[in-house]
Amino acid sequence: MTILLAGLYGLLPLVQYLFLLFSTPFWEAIDAINYFMSVFAFYWILGNVLLGAKLPFLQKLLPYDKAIQWHILASIGILFYIPFHGAIKIFSGYWITASSWILLGLFLGGGILSMVWVRTKLFGFIQDIAHKWNIKALKSYDILKLAHYLFFISLASVMLIHVREAGVIDFVHPVSRVLWYGPYALVMGLWVYSKVRWLFLPKVKIVSIEKKKSLYHIKMEKPKSFRYKAGQFGFYQILKKGFPREVHPFSFLSEPQSDHLEIGVKELGDFTSKISKLVPGDIIRINGSYGAFFPKKNQNICYIGSGIGIVPVVSLLQNELAKDIPVPSLAFLSVQSQEELLYSEEIDELERKSEETRIYKLIYERDKSYFTKEYFEQHIDSPSHYHYYLCSSPLVRKIVIKILNQMGVKNSHIHFENFAF
Repeated sequence: MTILLAGLYGLLPLVQYLFLLFSTPFWEAIDAINYFMSVFAFYWILGNVLLGAKLPFLQKLLPYDKAIQWHILASIGILFYIPFHGAIKIFSGYWITASSWILLGLFLGGGILSMVWVRTKLFGFIQDIAHKWNIKALKSYDILKLAHYLFFISLASVMLIHVREAGVIDFVHPVSRVLWYGPYALVMGLWVYSKVRWLFLPKVKIVSIEKKKSLYHIKMEKPKSFRYKAGQFGFYQILKKGFPREVHPFSFLSEPQSDHLEIGVKELGDFTSKISKLVPGDIIRINGSYGAFFPKKNQNICYIGSGIGIVPVVSLLQNELAKDIPVPSLAFLSVQSQEELLYSEEIDELERKSEETRIYKLIYERDKSYFTKEYFEQHIDSPSHYHYYLCSSPLVRKIVIKILNQMGVKNSHIHFENFAF
C-alpha cells in the first residue's frame, strides 16, 4: 500500500518534475513552484481516476476505504494546485488558450458538483443551496456520482492537451515524454478495461428477501467462481426497471463456505428505500470482493458491531463456526430490536460450541442501553491484550474508540473501515 501511494502520488511526479527542472532554461522561483504544482496535479488526477475504477487487484494493494481517503486528500491538493497555476499564468500576462478555459470550466463545475454530491463541514452550504433549487439531478446520488467520475476523466484528458499546447513536452528528455503519455495511456486503458470487465461480472438471482423492521435480509445465488472473505463487501447493481444503474456497496452477511450469498441492507436513503420492490427471481450484478475488515492471525480478537454494522461481524462469527475450529474471541453486538439481530440462533450455537468465544448482545428495546465504558469494563478482562474490529456509524465509532482509549487500548489495536468523512 505504501509503495503504491508513494509511486503514484509522489515518486512518479517528482521524477517528472526533475526532468522538467533540468531540461528547461527558465526559471524564477515562482515558475519552479508553479510547474511543481502542475506536474503533481496531473498525476494526482490520474491517480484518482485509477482509484475510482473499482478494480479488485488494486484493493489488494490499497484497501478500498484507504483509497477513498487518499482520493479525498489528493482532491484537496488538486483544488489548491490548479487555481494557483491559473492565477500565476493570468497575472504573468500569458495568453490563455482554449484548453485552459475548458480546464478552468471543468475544474469549477466539477468541483461544485463534487461538493453537492459529498457533504463536507467546510462546504456544506453548497449542498444546501443546490437542494433549495429543487432540481432532481442535483438531489440524485447516482447522477452526481457518475458526474463526479466523468469529471476526473475529462480533467485528466484536457490537462494532457493543455500540457501539450504549452510546449512543455517538446523540449524535455524522451523519458520524460514517456512519463507524460505512458501513465495517461495506462490509466485510461485500465478505465476502459474496468468498463469491459463490468459486462462480464456475474449476475445472480434473488432467492429470498425478508424484511425485519428497517433491515432487509437478502439471499442470492452464489456463482461458482466467486470468492470473498468474511468481513468483506461487494458492489451491487440491481437489474430491474425503476432502479438506478449505479452500484452500491453492501457487506456480506454470509460466510465464504455458504452455498448462497447473503447481504443485510438497512433502509436509510433513496436507493435502499426501493429495496421493498425486489422479489425472488430479480437479477443483481455483483462486483467484488473488497475491503480488509478481517483479523490477522495470532491476534486476540474483539468484534464490536452496531446497527447495520453487525453484518460483517456476523459473517466473521459464522465463518468461525463453519471452520469447526473457532478462534478465541469476544463479540459485542448492539441493535434496536431482536428482529434486527440476524442469525441469532447461529450466533448462540457458536457460543455454545466454543468455550473460548463469548458474545454479548445489547438490544435497546429490551435493555434500554447502548455501549458504555462500564459495560465494556464489565466484560473485557485486560482490554489492552485485544485487537478490536469495529463496524458502526461514525458517531458510535467515535464514542467506542474514546471509551477504548480510556481503557488503555492503543489506536493501533483498533481496526475499522472508514467510508464517511
